Amino acid sequence: LLRNNIPVAGVIYNPVSQELYCGLKGCNSFKIDIKFGKQSNLKIQNKVKELKDCIVMSHLSSKDEPRKIVLGMLDTIIKASRGIRLLGSGQMALISLAEEQFDIFFNYETNIWDIIPGAVIINGAGGYCINNLTNMREWSCRSKGIIAGSNKSVVTEFADIIREHLPTDEFPIYTANA
Repeated sequence: LLRNNIPVAGVIYNPVSQELYCGLKGCNSFKIDIKFGKQSNLKIQNKVKELKDCIVMSHLSSKDEPRKIVLGMLDTIIKASRGIRLLGSGQMALISLAEEQFDIFFNYETNIWDIIPGAVIINGAGGYCINNLTNMREWSCRSKGIIAGSNKSVVTEFADIIREHLPTDEFPIYTANA
C-alpha cells in the first residue's frame, strides 16, 4: 500500500509454508504461521559490514533487455560479493532476506506490486531498501527496480557497483505510455 507515494503497508503470503508476512511503516514486521497459529517478529540481526561478505539474491526477468542487463552484471557481482543466488519470485526473495537467508536482494526491472510489500517488511525487520539510485534516500513510486539489504552500508556499496553497468545510471521507470 502506498500513501503519498511512500510504501506504508505490505503483506505477502507464502502458500508452501503457510506463513503470512506483514509490515507497517514505523512498526516491527512479523510473520504468522497459519498452520500453528503462531506469530513471531522478523529481525535482521546478522548485519554484515561489507559487500565482500554478502550473499546476493537476484531474479532474471522473462523480458529480454532487463535479463541481458542483469546477466551483464553477474560477473562483477560475483567478484565483489561472497556469492550470488537466483530465485524465481522477487516477493519470496524479499521474505528470505527478512528471514536472514542472505544479505542483499536486487531486481533491475519488476512490477511495483512486487516491490512495495517486501520493502515495507524489510524496513520493519531492520533492513534497508532503495529503488532510486540517483537520490538514494527518496522513494520513487515510478521506479521498476529495488535493492534491499541487511543494512544501509551494504546497499550503498552494492548500488555503487551496479550503477556502472546500467544504461542510464538509474533503474527503469514507469512512464505515461507504459
